[in-house]
Amino acid sequence: MTIRTNLSKLQTVLPRVASSAQQRTPSPSSITDSFKAVIPPAKKVVELALEKLQPKNKGTSRDVADALRDADQILRGPAIDRVSDGTAEVTRDAASVNDARDTNVNDPRHQAALEQLEANKPLETAALETMTPSQRAQYQAVKDRCLDANDPVAALALEKLLLDGKLPGDEDLKGEGTTLDHLAKLSDEKTPLAEGIDRNQLVTDLVQELATPSSIGQGQRGTCAPTTLAIQLAMHDPAEYARIAAGLASPEGTVQLAGGQTITREANSIEGDSTNRSITQRLVGGAFMELANGDRDFNDDTGEGAGAWSDKLDVLYEAITGRKMSDQRLTTDE
Repeated sequence: MTIRTNLSKLQTVLPRVASSAQQRTPSPSSITDSFKAVIPPAKKVVELALEKLQPKNKGTSRDVADALRDADQILRGPAIDRVSDGTAEVTRDAASVNDARDTNVNDPRHQAALEQLEANKPLETAALETMTPSQRAQYQAVKDRCLDANDPVAALALEKLLLDGKLPGDEDLKGEGTTLDHLAKLSDEKTPLAEGIDRNQLVTDLVQELATPSSIGQGQRGTCAPTTLAIQLAMHDPAEYARIAAGLASPEGTVQLAGGQTITREANSIEGDSTNRSITQRLVGGAFMELANGDRDFNDDTGEGAGAWSDKLDVLYEAITGRKMSDQRLTTDE
């Protein structure tokens, strides 16, 4: 989701983020700690006709800017103007990465993605020429995985990463591999996954979240603050986001973060639920929430134990990035 904030309407500036069940009583001299674990409204599905999603410019005159603009009509969603809560306006609301329309051969999103992939072939070929043979093989393996899953939208997301210069990408924060390395490894049947994880779904969800971090969503779970850090990680350190997701999807279900802490896959996070979260967010969001909520236990089934105070978010930020962070209270005249 992409938003435009109205700072003049903000009554408090991130003093704390807390679950309503865990609010603390503020001292008389402090401002009210009114931030809660926020559960967003259901996504507003925007249906666009096929002609709105088809490539706007074809042939030899088509360039990378054309391809990225057209891809974003599908991946980021069209520009909209929807006020959400008086402090921000939603300007673009990306569809869920596990949107069932993407694998429906009769849906405009599916059909337009195929048309864009065809129109982008010369651009894709030129970009692949800058890679080594082994990197090209990795890219093709991930693309084949997306197409075998009947998800051309995910294949388009992969191509967006390529054309945007984000593949193979930098190494993750532990130096274990690039973005492309991790995607290719997850696409390989030889890489073991935890029982119950659908490899196709994992790869197609992850590719789309890396290409469009604003598509990362908490669903109907109050993990807003950890989800925000997940979005930041996907934006600035995509290889690390992929590495963490891969570790949590492994049979062991654990991964060591850049700060040295080890996080563990939450119980029952593999099974689908009514939150419509991606498999990556069921894995990553729950594990991040568990690290950030102090001594409370986060229950991924019910959402109980969600919410985090700012000092605990510092712990999560430092663990994820390996960089120090401290919180500071800000007050307003209101």
